[in-house]
Amino acid sequence: MPHNYRVFKLLEVDSTNVWAKAAYNNKLISGGAAIVAETQTAGRGQMWTKWHDEPGKNLLFTLVVDVSHLPAASFFRLNEAASLALMDVLRKHVPAAIKWPNDILANQKKLAGILIETIIQGTQIKTAFIGIGLNVNQLLFPAELKATSLALEAGFEFDLPKFFDEILSALQFRIAEIQQPNVLGQH
Repeated sequence: MPHNYRVFKLLEVDSTNVWAKAAYNNKLISGGAAIVAETQTAGRGQMWTKWHDEPGKNLLFTLVVDVSHLPAASFFRLNEAASLALMDVLRKHVPAAIKWPNDILANQKKLAGILIETIIQGTQIKTAFIGIGLNVNQLLFPAELKATSLALEAGFEFDLPKFFDEILSALQFRIAEIQQPNVLGQH
């Protein structure tokens, strides 16, 4: 199933989440945008941990999602949708596991990280910025990171644009499930 995100490609950015939030606030982009960068100079994870990447080797992106009728108390459903979407695609290639709330592991090493930030209006989430860093074709990581990549785990390199489209389609499907009560996770 093809996705219908509008993709914005950046060569280098501090963080796709930071860029997406600023562009959204300045009305340069809206919900349905996917911002992808070749490299991030200040990519980050939970609690401001730094994300390391080799330029052009990984998928570093943020989805801007207008979420209607999602109570702020249901924020974790966004994590569920993003994690399950990644697993839908990754498990076709490597044995992977979710380390809740925001990591995907392969062989007990970090394969992907998810950072979600939101704009709340009243008691509802208005917009979500779903940032994902996925190690795809990078082969070397600092030892202290305990990180891995799809290429290291699968033994071959991936076609990044094709793989990105597959990930976006899975994310679109899982995020749509958020709007349907008691559906997420039944596939």
